[in-house]
Amino acid sequence: MDFAGKVVLELGSGTGCLGLWVKKQYPTATVVMTDVEQSVRIIRENIALNGYSEGSKYGGVYASELYFGADVETALPPTLGGRLDCILVRYVLVFLGPTTATRLPPLSRPR
Repeated sequence: MDFAGKVVLELGSGTGCLGLWVKKQYPTATVVMTDVEQSVRIIRENIALNGYSEGSKYGGVYASELYFGADVETALPPTLGGRLDCILVRYVLVFLGPTTATRLPPLSRPR
């Protein structure tokens, strides 16, 4: 898988380990890691511990709150204009064709 230059959204990032790995391996990727408020604080700490700052060099790295039922676009930085190339979900990768986040269905609450 080649994430170079891609916009990668990770859902349920936890500590941000997977998203940060993607960023380290593919410095030009833009990585947006999402989770609930408590986890986003930990993700931001881990972003800093790995030598990044949000929106930093190359493609950027971000941490954003996102809850079940919320529109995915709310988690994406406005500078991306809704661009999204792939989604990471608990170690499952979904590649998207040319699309914007507004074309994705909202996340739904698990049953």
